[in-house]
Amino acid sequence: MQDYSYQNIFDTLNSTKQTKSIAREYITPSLWPKKIPNQTTTANTGTDVWLLTDVLGTVKNLETKDYQSSSTIGNILREYAPANMLPNQKFELVDNHMHIIKVTDESMTAEISRYAAWAIMKEIGKHNNTTFHQEYFMYPNQESNAIVARVNEISRIDAREKVKTYKKKIDGILGTLINQNYQFGKFYILLYTWLFPKEYNSDNNLQNYSHITDYMNHKLLPLYANALENIVNRYNNSQNKTYNNLYTISLNEMLSIRKHFADAHDSPKQNLSFTPVKNVIADRTKREQTFINKYIHEKVR
Repeated sequence: MQDYSYQNIFDTLNSTKQTKSIAREYITPSLWPKKIPNQTTTANTGTDVWLLTDVLGTVKNLETKDYQSSSTIGNILREYAPANMLPNQKFELVDNHMHIIKVTDESMTAEISRYAAWAIMKEIGKHNNTTFHQEYFMYPNQESNAIVARVNEISRIDAREKVKTYKKKIDGILGTLINQNYQFGKFYILLYTWLFPKEYNSDNNLQNYSHITDYMNHKLLPLYANALENIVNRYNNSQNKTYNNLYTISLNEMLSIRKHFADAHDSPKQNLSFTPVKNVIADRTKREQTFINKYIHEKVR
């Protein structure tokens, strides 16, 4: 089921979008410029724009004043511009992608382009969850369910990073309890066998996943990451710092995940993806580069 807050964002951005007809000059170079000059033609193109305040208003708990100055917006636009863009071109970005209408002590009214809106959301995304916003601005005229599907896939990236973080902490705990490093791997196999009891060693090729967390989908991976966090916190907060206690805590966490999926008439095995997280990362990077190259030269006036 689609998150209602996503639908609110989608509807708001759609309803506040304006399409401006802007004249563009196109120059056709001549092979013989001395005899036949270059040909200049003018054509009108439709450019999508939003008011900066409307875009910022769709992010929950955002201090909007932090993003309502031309110098701040200019820095953001330059940060996400192609690395090979000339310095003077980068400093023209703020004039090309933002049309300031009115400035007061309280706020700034300005029209911003699709690239500017994406870049601002990318920057805000360092501290707030703006993945849906970013995906919205990258593609015009898309359906909300298509955006949500991509957001779900991308959520696996952050969840995988959380898994890495808490796996290191569990490794540290294991290091104080077990002398042999090769035993660490056996502990994680225990986690997987508790999560996929009969499935893990059956003939369904589940065991062929070298790093099974890379293949957990957007439903399973965050739960697994939270379980590792709970294991670390509950062990650290306990008085009994033994392997047996770690074992019991870990077993309970994995069984809790299994129960969650059993209650939903599903199983962890059915929440594995054929696409590893590294492919999700590569796809997102490629799509962002394509978007930037397409819209970086757009102008809002």
